[in-house]
Amino acid sequence: MACTRIDDRVAAAFGFLQDAAAEFVQACDVHYGGVLFALPSLILNGLLRYTATCFRRPRGYYGLETLFLV
Repeated sequence: MACTRIDDRVAAAFGFLQDAAAEFVQACDVHYGGVLFALPSLILNGLLRYTATCFRRPRGYYGLETLFLV
């Protein structure tokens, strides 16, 4: 399916949604999914520490932290 959670996407398009929560679904495999094992150590080393001060993004479907993590 090309587009999921249509209600959330429409709300974000009109500025009614601050940040959509990330949803994960079960899958048999994820292409290059092994890189996800690095996320805990990157977060501990400050991956998200300065995102709010160094990066700006207009309101939309995904928030800034979600873009960094997913």
